[in-house]
Amino acid sequence: MPIHTAYLVAVKRGYKSEKFPGWTALAIAFFGAIPGLLTAVIIVGGVLSGVFTVTESGAFGAIMRSSSLCWSIGRSRGASSSLL
Repeated sequence: MPIHTAYLVAVKRGYKSEKFPGWTALAIAFFGAIPGLLTAVIIVGGVLSGVFTVTESGAFGAIMRSSSLCWSIGRSRGASSSLL
């Protein structure tokens, strides 16, 4: 339902659409999002299967977030992958 509301607001306000960037850009964005998507699966799966507790899953989520943040900052500054 929210997507329909967003579409109607965009049409009403006259927002322009962008050109499709291509399948390569889509694939790069998808593979870049995999760690974030897998974090949720690992946290919920780990708690439900009893591998770790809710507190441990919170720590895992914090570690994954901080590591992805450090990776993205280093990448935007042009650091080599050997430094990360």
